[in-house]
Amino acid sequence: CIQRILERLEPPEESRLLALVRSANDSNSDIETYKARAHGYLLKAPIDKNGVMGAIKPWWLKRFPLNGDGTGGTGLKRQDSFNSLDSDFTYDPFHDITSILDVIDALCNAHDIKSLQKRWRTIQDRLQRLKGDLKTVIPEAKKDTRDDLESMLQSIDDLRFGDFPEDLQERWGAVRRAVVKIMDTHNAA
Repeated sequence: CIQRILERLEPPEESRLLALVRSANDSNSDIETYKARAHGYLLKAPIDKNGVMGAIKPWWLKRFPLNGDGTGGTGLKRQDSFNSLDSDFTYDPFHDITSILDVIDALCNAHDIKSLQKRWRTIQDRLQRLKGDLKTVIPEAKKDTRDDLESMLQSIDDLRFGDFPEDLQERWGAVRRAVVKIMDTHNAA
């Protein structure tokens, strides 16, 4: 898919783009495929907020090497490109999770059961995405929150599997509170 996107771009557009793929399992054959189809790859392992730029930087410098005058292949001065990102960029690992919470809130905000039932499959999909993002951002919970995390992940599974629950809004509210509690605990750390 990424290779087709790159091929559709005009050369001037593609020359200003860095396309990276996040690895699914870090196997050698997959990594070779990523290198052939994209400009680089990121390993499957979670990247903490302080490591995002470090993970991207080698691919950036490979794609846009510096010339002797301090400019890269884009014609931008070094301070205009990657270094400016170092100081201006702050990564919030919970941004995507907060967005998913907001989407699920909106989907669950219906005044009648029929509307909720029509949205059930979409809600289940979003719950799956929420669980995956939580497991990526919080891969190894601290000992004091590990039980809370496992309980919350189980609550997501209990909610998303099976038929439409008549008490969806109440159960979603409980899951949401548990997610926010976990995020607050990790933000405070």
